[in-house]
Amino acid sequence: MAGRWEREYFQPENGDAFLHYIVFGDIDPEREIPAKEYRTSGPPQGTELEFFVAKDQPEWMEGWTTGYFGALLEEQPELNVKDAKGFAMLHGEVEDPETLDYLRDTVGVVTALLDAGGTAVLDAVALRWWSPEEWRATIFEPAGPEPIEHITLLASAEIGGFWIHSQGMRKFGRPDLSARGLAEDDLDLFAGLFESLTVTLASGAVIPDGQRIRIGGTKVFRSVSLVEEDEEGDFDNARYELK
Repeated sequence: MAGRWEREYFQPENGDAFLHYIVFGDIDPEREIPAKEYRTSGPPQGTELEFFVAKDQPEWMEGWTTGYFGALLEEQPELNVKDAKGFAMLHGEVEDPETLDYLRDTVGVVTALLDAGGTAVLDAVALRWWSPEEWRATIFEPAGPEPIEHITLLASAEIGGFWIHSQGMRKFGRPDLSARGLAEDDLDLFAGLFESLTVTLASGAVIPDGQRIRIGGTKVFRSVSLVEEDEEGDFDNARYELK
């Protein structure tokens, strides 16, 4: 098995990690998962791995292949999830993890499920679909945490400018990142900032409420406000709002 995935800046009692992966396909639930080959100790403590037959769970299948997830799936029609005979679900919470070993173990289990007949992966926390080839090349083969690849950055136009935010930081037990009222030309600058902060937060750091953050190499600063609850319905997580 690979070595530990450390959290260099870990501060205890700052958040439980939430995981929710669904692997679709004709998966053999009896296939063993060799620890050394997949760099895993199995599903992390606090999570559960379940197997389902698609025809027995029509509402769930419809839920994953319609609505928002379905719209994302339309962008990757080669995955052909609707014809999957079943799916495996790995989900749960890991209590205030001191290392990222839980994520390493999860990546190994998901990869093994793909090798056991899986044809597509849905990361329901980061709102992202993966093909087996993309998953292996981007997530498994690097043999390291790759935090940026485990989140999604979303940008949209709204009244007063553009809004950029992250989706998926719950996997690290940390708030997501958000900034509103941006000029379109500033989106790349903030995307770079958010990627840098993602690596730091995934390593266990926290941002003190009210902390001022310098934006790239500019003289522009924004103050970080921690929003514990989503009053506006845009998140399923706490967030750091850069105001």
